[in-house]
Amino acid sequence: TTELSVKLQHPIYEDGVLETSEGGIIEGDNLRIQARKSRYSKKVDHGLFINRIEAEGDILVVYHSQIFTAQKLVFDFDKQMGVLYDGRTQVGVWFIGGDQIELESDGGFQITNAWVTTSENQDVSWRVKAFLINISKDKILKAKNIKFEWFSMPLFWLPSYKLNLNLFRSSPVKYKLTWDKGLGPRATMRYLIYGSKYSDIYLR
Repeated sequence: TTELSVKLQHPIYEDGVLETSEGGIIEGDNLRIQARKSRYSKKVDHGLFINRIEAEGDILVVYHSQIFTAQKLVFDFDKQMGVLYDGRTQVGVWFIGGDQIELESDGGFQITNAWVTTSENQDVSWRVKAFLINISKDKILKAKNIKFEWFSMPLFWLPSYKLNLNLFRSSPVKYKLTWDKGLGPRATMRYLIYGSKYSDIYLR
């Protein structure tokens, strides 16, 4: 069992549950949770041992050195697994988020209805959307049912995609707007889908 440090502001205790709406921090091995509203339960309920937190509002989670923000969190301390709702994180130049982020015990995580971009702004010029993204503890991304969007317009579709997030130090997307005398305004975009010291492969 993970040893926890529970520091909640003016909590109310009842039947094995500590609850507050004034903020608090819970810390353990490879884990730090900060939230405005927290409900920490450690008790036996119908023969089952419960050791978890449910939190809402201003959530900041540091899990295996990876930082997440979210609107809601449920985390099981015994299983060392949890779910972030409307979550977001950053890996290198990448900003990644989705409807749900499932935190795995080894430090990896899985995202449902996910998006990936290199812009920290909410309104972005381009992003990659996927039904499911899995990111391992080594920062290897595997995605299914991927759409590449530019200003909300779908450009490419791939059934699956794999990427080492550690390899990129700058945005893999390059785009420009030009005026063609015969065709009028013209937009071009290219996305680096594979890169090595020998060759690069782009979607254009």
